[in-house]
Amino acid sequence: MDIKSDWGQTALTAALEKGYRDIAKVLLEAGVDVVDTFSGNWQGLHLAAKHGYLDIIQTMLGKGAPVDRPAGEANATPLMLAAGNGHLEIVKLLVEKGANLEAQSVDTMFERDYGPWPFEGTPLMWAANGSHLEVVQYLLERGANPTATNQQGQTALTVAKEHGHQKIVRLLKEAQQHHP
Repeated sequence: MDIKSDWGQTALTAALEKGYRDIAKVLLEAGVDVVDTFSGNWQGLHLAAKHGYLDIIQTMLGKGAPVDRPAGEANATPLMLAAGNGHLEIVKLLVEKGANLEAQSVDTMFERDYGPWPFEGTPLMWAANGSHLEVVQYLLERGANPTATNQQGQTALTVAKEHGHQKIVRLLKEAQQHHP
């Protein structure tokens, strides 16, 4: 079951990439390697976070999948993918398991195929860019830095402004005023 394709993809990552949740469950029950990756260093945990498969993530974390491993050319973490896609319960689980709130991804063309938005930034920026108010609020409550900048000098606030997410803009302005 841990056999890889010619380009390095495992059965688990193939199932998760295509959204075949039930097949992924069967593979996990059969004991596939949850840490193994396919080309681009994407792990099953990243793909499950992107698709919102909370039960798959719980199983994978229980079997030793690293919560915070950056992957792909963008160095995106599972938390970024969950935050960018608005999967609040997954965001909560990953944060509770120790995911880094200040990790930074980088912008690459490659990410246009695998991540929700191709830009660099923190999980808070990914959530702001995706207009996921509840995720932004949760990340702030858990200590995400609203003044953190990416390599282009953007903050979550500038990202939210660029995309016209007014409720998130107000929330981030307030958070910045109270941030030391």
